[in-house]
Amino acid sequence: MIRIVSQGTALVTGAASGIGAIYAHRLARRGYDLILVDSRPLQTLAEWLKRDTRRNVEILAADPGTPSGLSAVEDRLILEERLTALVNNGSAGARVPSFSPGSGHASDLIARNVGVPARLAYAAAGGFAERGVGTIVNVAPVAPPMPAGIPGTEDGGKALFLDIGRVLHEELHSRGVRIQMVVPDAAASAVWHVAGDALEDLSQEVLLLAEAMVDQALAALDQDFTTARPSIPQVRDWEGFEKQAAQASFARFARPALVEIA
Repeated sequence: MIRIVSQGTALVTGAASGIGAIYAHRLARRGYDLILVDSRPLQTLAEWLKRDTRRNVEILAADPGTPSGLSAVEDRLILEERLTALVNNGSAGARVPSFSPGSGHASDLIARNVGVPARLAYAAAGGFAERGVGTIVNVAPVAPPMPAGIPGTEDGGKALFLDIGRVLHEELHSRGVRIQMVVPDAAASAVWHVAGDALEDLSQEVLLLAEAMVDQALAALDQDFTTARPSIPQVRDWEGFEKQAAQASFARFARPALVEIA
């Protein structure tokens, strides 16, 4: 049996399912011990990861989107001396007009998708810089079709999200800390349901599987790309997705630059 050299410990938020759970599995297979963060049940996943990868797996039951949960995760990031990686995957999606009077949804979404990952990244960054090693991966929300949603808030939040990543990279890359901003396109993720769309109503052939999204992002990280935008690999698939979205009265996406990683 090949023994994998320990890579330290990775803390993964939003780890109970989907993209977060896949990141946890991939990192454990690469030799990371894990701290899984979520307010949802994690025990079954943790036990499976232990059996499959033989890595140490801890559970931190917390929701970074709440003040108490955010403080708990920040404290762990600051105090955990074994920490070598952070995957910020606690983003949210919504189909709510940003002009709804008194709704507060736009500000809540920005706080969760920009403010929370920024605070967690800076909480981890101090120890990483001091130890001269560390990786911070910030995962933006996948892009659901949103004509009646909040495209201005979403796009503005992603721009700020990317700017924070660039600043972190400039501040920390010379001190041995890697920063990666992952901006997925149409990945098969629970965000579709959160945004008010049924994932089952969309053809699975035109969605990037979450596993492929994570694998593309990790391949880009291995090549030191600061920004990764995993995408469906074929132009015809994207065109099919646009056609289907338009027929469902959804706004059309701006077509992304395709990412092909062998």
